[in-house]
Amino acid sequence: MPWWRSLLRYWKPFLTVLVLPVAGNVFAGELRDLVYTGFGWKDPAHYLWWTTGIAGALVLAMSAVAVLVGRDLFRPHNIALGPRRNPHPHPHVVLFLSNLNTAHGRFDAGVPDGLSLSGDLDADLRELVRRKNPKDLRHGEAAVRWPWEMSLRGLFQHRGALRSVTLVCSRESLVQAHWFARLLTDRYAAAFPHLLNPDHVRLLVRAGRSVALSACPTTGEGCAGDPAVMAWDFEDYDELYGGLVAMMDQFAREGTRDTDVMVDVTGGQKPNSVVGALLTVNRRAKFQYVQTNTPNEVIAYDLMTDPVGN
Repeated sequence: MPWWRSLLRYWKPFLTVLVLPVAGNVFAGELRDLVYTGFGWKDPAHYLWWTTGIAGALVLAMSAVAVLVGRDLFRPHNIALGPRRNPHPHPHVVLFLSNLNTAHGRFDAGVPDGLSLSGDLDADLRELVRRKNPKDLRHGEAAVRWPWEMSLRGLFQHRGALRSVTLVCSRESLVQAHWFARLLTDRYAAAFPHLLNPDHVRLLVRAGRSVALSACPTTGEGCAGDPAVMAWDFEDYDELYGGLVAMMDQFAREGTRDTDVMVDVTGGQKPNSVVGALLTVNRRAKFQYVQTNTPNEVIAYDLMTDPVGN
């Protein structure tokens, strides 16, 4: 958009920014003269009282206008998404873990009944595509839809470079997190060799007014902690956003750079996807989404706000 069209479209904020500093400068000069006159440092005959009043009134008026047009002054007018298909691998991925609906399906350690995993993640992901298409099913096979397929696809994009996975769990998925962690550290250890350390698959949990990153169990009955501390409400924007901001601060204290962080927003509910995306605005961290239909590509976005009119 040409600059003169931006000027016409946003004339109120431009006028406010132009006039308010000038009026403030004039008012400051008039106040200085008032002080000088009061202390006898300036001849009262050369001081015009009415100019101070006019300058003060103008400052108050323009300040009121600034408040009224503040939305135009300070809001981000445009957001550049900068999408990139199949992004380069990142060492640290944050993942919203979807829950498995055990009331409408049987799962063996998180794996749907009737699905045999080979341990080769690339081959298993191709098999999952085939098992979703009724035309490709063999005799006796049932269609399989696995909520964790897309999460595994998102992590597979970062194979080789992946050093840690941070799971953000709801109350429903918290009790299944150990199954997912076991898939990464056991069944698919060949794809994620750097996750074999128990501390490299972690849960985002509350710690007083801040958060902590706790090692995710891979054995037994799973997470035994208080769900009020360890689980997050995927539909509570304020709770999630505050927790994720604190998480990024924790990453920084650990020496993790924003450029090394990818937030996967495919899993969970829609509100947590919004939170994950907005967390990366004007940060060097990025967020990604995995297509739920073929070709099942991973698409990453770099959210940056643009100046007015761009």
